[in-house]
Amino acid sequence: PAFVLSSAPTSPLGQLERGSWTVTLEPTPAAVSKGVTWFVDTMVFKRGKLDVTGQRTRGFGPAPYELTPFGSGWSMTARQESVTHGEVIWTGELSGGMLAGLMVWTKPDGTRVDFSFRAEQAL
Repeated sequence: PAFVLSSAPTSPLGQLERGSWTVTLEPTPAAVSKGVTWFVDTMVFKRGKLDVTGQRTRGFGPAPYELTPFGSGWSMTARQESVTHGEVIWTGELSGGMLAGLMVWTKPDGTRVDFSFRAEQAL
Protein backbone atom coordinates (compact mmCIF):
# COMPACT_ATOMS: atom_id res chain seq x y z
CA PRO A 1 0.00 0.00 0.00
CA ALA A 2 1.09 3.55 -0.69
CA PHE A 3 1.24 6.22 1.97
CA VAL A 4 0.64 9.88 1.23
CA LEU A 5 2.38 12.38 3.44
CA SER A 6 1.24 15.97 3.54
CA SER A 7 3.04 18.89 5.13
CA ALA A 8 -0.28 20.62 5.88
CA PRO A 9 -2.75 19.20 8.39
CA THR A 10 -6.20 18.20 7.15
CA SER A 11 -8.55 21.18 6.97
CA PRO A 12 -10.75 21.52 10.07
CA LEU A 13 -13.47 23.36 8.14
CA GLY A 14 -16.07 20.62 8.71
CA GLN A 15 -15.41 20.57 12.45
CA LEU A 16 -15.26 24.34 12.74
CA GLU A 17 -18.55 24.95 10.96
CA ARG A 18 -20.45 22.20 12.79
CA GLY A 19 -22.57 23.70 15.57
CA SER A 20 -21.58 26.49 17.91
CA TRP A 21 -18.58 27.17 20.13
CA THR A 22 -18.68 28.39 23.73
CA VAL A 23 -15.97 31.03 24.10
CA THR A 24 -14.62 32.39 27.39
CA LEU A 25 -12.93 35.79 27.11
CA GLU A 26 -10.49 36.81 29.84
CA PRO A 27 -9.25 40.43 29.86
CA THR A 28 -5.52 41.03 30.03
CA PRO A 29 -4.15 42.57 33.27
CA ALA A 30 -4.08 46.01 31.58
CA ALA A 31 -7.78 45.68 30.73
CA VAL A 32 -8.64 44.44 34.24
CA SER A 33 -6.98 47.57 35.68
CA LYS A 34 -9.53 49.60 33.66
CA GLY A 35 -12.46 47.65 35.13
CA VAL A 36 -12.99 45.17 32.27
CA THR A 37 -14.26 41.75 33.35
CA TRP A 38 -14.35 38.31 31.77
CA PHE A 39 -17.41 37.00 29.95
CA VAL A 40 -18.71 34.00 28.03
CA ASP A 41 -20.17 34.24 24.52
CA THR A 42 -21.08 32.01 21.59
CA MET A 43 -19.15 31.76 18.32
CA VAL A 44 -20.74 30.36 15.17
CA PHE A 45 -18.67 29.63 12.06
CA LYS A 46 -20.93 29.30 9.04
CA ARG A 47 -20.31 29.56 5.29
CA GLY A 48 -16.90 31.15 5.77
CA LYS A 49 -18.04 33.75 8.34
CA LEU A 50 -17.57 34.14 12.08
CA ASP A 51 -20.54 35.35 14.13
CA VAL A 52 -20.10 36.11 17.83
CA THR A 53 -23.72 36.20 18.85
CA GLY A 54 -23.45 38.31 22.02
CA GLN A 55 -21.59 41.03 20.15
CA ARG A 56 -24.43 41.68 17.69
CA THR A 57 -25.93 44.24 20.10
CA ARG A 58 -22.75 46.30 19.67
CA GLY A 59 -23.08 46.14 15.89
CA PHE A 60 -20.46 43.43 15.29
CA GLY A 61 -22.09 41.19 12.67
CA PRO A 62 -20.78 38.09 10.92
CA ALA A 63 -17.41 38.61 9.21
CA PRO A 64 -15.21 36.48 6.94
CA TYR A 65 -12.58 34.37 8.66
CA GLU A 66 -9.41 32.79 7.31
CA LEU A 67 -7.77 29.47 8.18
CA THR A 68 -4.05 28.94 7.58
CA PRO A 69 -1.95 25.85 8.39
CA PHE A 70 0.19 26.53 11.48
CA GLY A 71 2.44 23.88 12.98
CA SER A 72 0.32 20.79 13.67
CA GLY A 73 -2.89 22.84 13.75
CA TRP A 74 -4.50 25.82 12.07
CA SER A 75 -4.40 29.57 12.57
CA MET A 76 -7.72 31.46 12.43
CA THR A 77 -8.10 35.20 11.87
CA ALA A 78 -11.19 37.38 11.53
CA ARG A 79 -11.94 41.10 11.60
CA GLN A 80 -15.34 42.44 12.68
CA GLU A 81 -16.37 46.07 12.38
CA SER A 82 -19.07 48.12 14.09
CA VAL A 83 -20.00 51.67 13.12
CA THR A 84 -20.56 52.57 16.79
CA HIS A 85 -18.11 50.32 18.66
CA GLY A 86 -14.99 50.09 16.47
CA GLU A 87 -13.14 46.99 15.39
CA VAL A 88 -12.52 43.53 16.80
CA ILE A 89 -9.69 41.34 15.52
CA TRP A 90 -9.62 37.65 16.42
CA THR A 91 -6.41 35.61 16.06
CA GLY A 92 -6.28 32.08 17.36
CA GLU A 93 -4.97 28.57 16.91
CA LEU A 94 -7.26 25.60 16.34
CA SER A 95 -5.72 22.38 17.59
CA GLY A 96 -7.17 19.25 19.12
CA GLY A 97 -10.75 20.53 19.04
CA MET A 98 -9.87 23.70 20.97
CA LEU A 99 -9.63 27.26 19.62
CA ALA A 100 -7.52 29.66 21.69
CA GLY A 101 -5.96 33.05 21.07
CA LEU A 102 -6.30 36.81 21.38
CA MET A 103 -9.22 39.13 20.71
CA VAL A 104 -8.29 42.82 20.31
CA TRP A 105 -11.09 45.37 20.51
CA THR A 106 -10.15 48.85 19.30
CA LYS A 107 -12.84 51.38 20.15
CA PRO A 108 -13.63 54.37 17.89
CA ASP A 109 -11.60 56.68 20.17
CA GLY A 110 -8.52 54.45 19.70
CA THR A 111 -8.75 52.78 23.13
CA ARG A 112 -7.60 49.16 22.89
CA VAL A 113 -8.92 46.33 25.07
CA ASP A 114 -7.26 42.90 24.79
CA PHE A 115 -8.76 39.55 25.80
CA SER A 116 -7.33 36.06 25.69
CA PHE A 117 -9.94 33.51 24.67
CA ARG A 118 -10.58 29.78 24.70
CA ALA A 119 -13.42 28.19 22.78
CA GLU A 120 -14.79 24.68 22.78
CA GLN A 121 -17.57 23.22 20.67
CA ALA A 122 -20.89 23.34 22.50
CA LEU A 123 -22.64 20.02 22.96
